[in-house]
Amino acid sequence: MSKSPASSMSRWGSFSPATDAVSVRLFCLPHAGGGSSLYRSWVRFFSSEVYLSAALLAGREGRFNEPCATNIQDITAPLVRDIVLQKITVPIVLFGHSMGSILAYDIAQRLESEGIHVAALCVSGRLPPHIVYGGDMHRLSDNEFLQRLKRLGGIHDVLLEEPEILRQFLPSMRCDYQVLESYRTAPIQLNSPIIICDGENDSETNMVEMLRWQDLTRQPIFYQRFPGGHFYVREQGCAIATYLQNCFTQLSLLERSSLPLDYSAVP
Repeated sequence: MSKSPASSMSRWGSFSPATDAVSVRLFCLPHAGGGSSLYRSWVRFFSSEVYLSAALLAGREGRFNEPCATNIQDITAPLVRDIVLQKITVPIVLFGHSMGSILAYDIAQRLESEGIHVAALCVSGRLPPHIVYGGDMHRLSDNEFLQRLKRLGGIHDVLLEEPEILRQFLPSMRCDYQVLESYRTAPIQLNSPIIICDGENDSETNMVEMLRWQDLTRQPIFYQRFPGGHFYVREQGCAIATYLQNCFTQLSLLERSSLPLDYSAVP
């Protein structure tokens, strides 16, 4: 079994109980402006074989007083360092939603360069970085910025009526969009299979371009769509966990499959 994350590992929070049954370490990355809390409820949907940790990024939650990063290296390099220090001996899997997909892809590249194999990269709600990049959302006025977020479903109407909360919320959001919009990468292929998740009604993605994640791996890809829009992950935690565990079983990371789920695998 791998070592459980030490309490000093402030960049990764763990919600799973440490047991000798752990077969996979699952590291989760948040969407823009998001925190680790999105994944807290997911723990009950995974078997005890999967140990779930979530990134704690600067500028939010327990690291609220730290300045937000404005480039991807300042986010991913420390996260990679903390994974390396844990000397994990079971398969490592990365999952990211929206911005988290780009963070996870960058982390996978960095881990490979450290000689650490990523057993699977799971991406959600984000087109691959070599076909969509740039943008100026982080430069919009507060009102325009908030309206764009509202259309995506990333901000609740009640927050728009709470200016004090919004003033605390906006800096991390702007920084995250700056990270995304400044990120450039060549289509570097990983040695990891890629598991692709997508919302059926997500206005930010489409099936054809999501399948272009295949360009970024030498291994097979899996693809599954779920009911909902861009933030389908908030309502579909159980279905996502079931799908991921079935993929892990197909990849021989787990000995047994989870609950049955009808999904498509793209070879």
